Amino acid sequence: MLVYVPPLRDFFGTHYLNLQELGVCIGFSALMFVWIELEKIFLRIMGKKAV
Repeated sequence: MLVYVPPLRDFFGTHYLNLQELGVCIGFSALMFVWIELEKIFLRIMGKKAV
């Protein structure tokens, strides 16, 4: 949220994100969420087979 607070934006030298940049951030965040959830499912399945 530093990007949207004017004094902090000036201090850190950041700028507002455009639609493409926001899309990339949201896309990679969603990809990581799905990856981690699939990993948890995989580990849960593999753990049950080993027992």
